[in-house]
Amino acid sequence: MPPELQQAARALNLQAYSRNAFIDKLADFTLYLDKLKKDYEAAEIEPYYVPLKVRLEVKGEPLGRPVELDGFVDQWLDSPERNHLSLLGDFGTGKTWFSQRLAWRVAAAGKGRIPIRIALRDYSRAYDIEQVLTDAFTNRFDVKLGGGFRTIRRLNDEGKLLLLFDGFDEMERRAGDYRTALDNFWEIAKLVSPRAKILLTCRTAFFRHHKEEEDVLKKGDRKAVKLLKGDDIIDLSDRREFEVVHLTEFDDEQIREALRRLSPANGEAIFTRIRSLPKMEDLAHRPVLLDMIAKTLPSLLRDEDINLARLYAHYTDNLLQLRSAESIPPNERQFFVEELAWEMQNTNEFTLPWSEFPPKVVAHFGLKDDPAKAAFFERDIRTQSYLVRDDDGNYRFAHKSIMEYFVARRLSRLLVAGESTGCPLTD
Repeated sequence: MPPELQQAARALNLQAYSRNAFIDKLADFTLYLDKLKKDYEAAEIEPYYVPLKVRLEVKGEPLGRPVELDGFVDQWLDSPERNHLSLLGDFGTGKTWFSQRLAWRVAAAGKGRIPIRIALRDYSRAYDIEQVLTDAFTNRFDVKLGGGFRTIRRLNDEGKLLLLFDGFDEMERRAGDYRTALDNFWEIAKLVSPRAKILLTCRTAFFRHHKEEEDVLKKGDRKAVKLLKGDDIIDLSDRREFEVVHLTEFDDEQIREALRRLSPANGEAIFTRIRSLPKMEDLAHRPVLLDMIAKTLPSLLRDEDINLARLYAHYTDNLLQLRSAESIPPNERQFFVEELAWEMQNTNEFTLPWSEFPPKVVAHFGLKDDPAKAAFFERDIRTQSYLVRDDDGNYRFAHKSIMEYFVARRLSRLLVAGESTGCPLTD
């Protein structure tokens, strides 16, 4: 700012700022950034994180060329004309860890954009983006905003934010309506502007990256990009600022690195054992299952026929046995967890407030006349039943696939008994 302007402002008892200085004063993110960094470090993701890879479509390479995701996203962040990135991957391929780590990396850099990560599972219905962001800034992140959403919009348009929307598929599953999800996608797309950076993660099963010959022919050399679901289409063909990339499953190098981090003393031995079991090797290429394998493989029989259901059975059975003898018996705990998963699937309510646990435990275990035991059981269920808690005290299964496994177990029992299920099938 010119010295004469500063002097004139002081003479009028006014404060004068340059454009950038004014933008920086619209909101104070100091406490938010400190908490973001501390929460990430407390989550102990970094010691176990293995860099992910994405598949880029390259002419003449139908399966795409794998590149490291960190480098790709860094280039994306440095390219002004690239504004919206959809990161697709199957369950358990590391999308959520990546988004958490990216927010931490950008925050730790201490310069440039402010990372704002929003878990979309917290927003189950159709919404407008103003409501989501205003709620996130003021209620979840405790950022003081002088002008509400207008300030957020100004910061975004000035290139001061990195908006990370994690788990788009989880929001759709809770809403139960794909048309709602399409509307929500375009609500997020409203934030795209020449200096904005928006990253969206989603299950591959929700979107498919598709190029159609007819579109290519109609549009000449312009790449046709569509996100498809049934008969509904999100067409990004004419939106050059939008990109879609797919996470690859772990290759052998990544599996080895993950096992070294999970089990420094036995990583290579576990890798050799996995390679000797073809079905296990297929599962190991997915990070969330690789973690289960590393924890359960030593207890599996050498010649046992291993599949996904059996792996989950070993994983969940091992967790059930970790509690002391005075705790809930393993079979009773598992039955409760199956009932909880079944109820969540039927109601499309995939989180449970902590306040709803006591009455459910009392009713399930018949503890109306034993409040002390009911309190003990309630704490025990919440802390060792494949559940995770958010900052607001809402509980959910650590991963949807675990919930779906318990739903399948109960469904199997009902089918064997010849009873009606009354439950919508999972995807």
